[in-house]
Amino acid sequence: MAVHECDVCIIGGGITSALLAEKLSELRPSARIIVVEVGRSIFDRENRGRHRLRAMEYGEHPWPDDYIEDQQAKGIISMTMAVGGQALHWGGACNRFSQEDLRLRSMYGLAVDWPLEWDELERAYGEAEGRLNVCGDPSPYPEDARSMPYPQPPMPLSYNLQVLKTWAEQSGLRFSPLPMALISGAALVGALLPDIDHNNSTIRVKTGTARGKGPLGVFGWIGGILAATLGGHRAFTHTGLCFALLAWAVLHWTPVGFQAYALAFLVGYASHIVADMLTEGGVPLLWPLSSKRIGLWR
Repeated sequence: MAVHECDVCIIGGGITSALLAEKLSELRPSARIIVVEVGRSIFDRENRGRHRLRAMEYGEHPWPDDYIEDQQAKGIISMTMAVGGQALHWGGACNRFSQEDLRLRSMYGLAVDWPLEWDELERAYGEAEGRLNVCGDPSPYPEDARSMPYPQPPMPLSYNLQVLKTWAEQSGLRFSPLPMALISGAALVGALLPDIDHNNSTIRVKTGTARGKGPLGVFGWIGGILAATLGGHRAFTHTGLCFALLAWAVLHWTPVGFQAYALAFLVGYASHIVADMLTEGGVPLLWPLSSKRIGLWR
């Protein structure tokens, strides 16, 4: 058996261990750091696109190896240990514990108190949020007081959330939108958007636009029209022309201070097209000059 010497051994290969390894490498640049993960890598680059298509077409789990032998669950759920941990499925939400969560025993007679003070944890939260480039509004609750602002301003509320905020405030409830690692969130939206031309795609199901239903149903119809008139799924939204037009619009209209999010969105979009080029179906990258589907593995 091979022997690996190190100064620090981190158990678990998830996003927390990645942040810890980054911090340690900054504090001790010469330190030898090893991250140990009991699970295997389940990111199958060659078949990732096929798994995603089968998830849309047949409702199958898009991560076929993410399971525990003697258990079963419905829907898309992370169950097993694997390289990347929960980051394999993370959508960018960065909500905190509150001050009272550290004193459940003292305050409510539940569980146990944490062995650290809120000020210690809150400072660590602030540093982690800086590394993740979190955007958000300060919480309206005094128990969630912050020692530093979020690194980025909050995302604009959607119409649905604006209505919900009005209802909440009329009922005397304090409304606090979810803080997000916005670079990750912007990239995620960009990575999902090309599949707006597929009725059962994640972006249309999650936004309620599948089959033209929901408050944003008009986008579902737009996606359906694109698919019908431009050759079905993986048509116009998967072309270089579409990406170029989208890039021009996004970079042209993005407000000052939000350019990093625009770039993350475009990187996500481009990564989707590249990932689809790794599958057997390919994409019509050069449309309208050519309708030939281009694949990197052909």
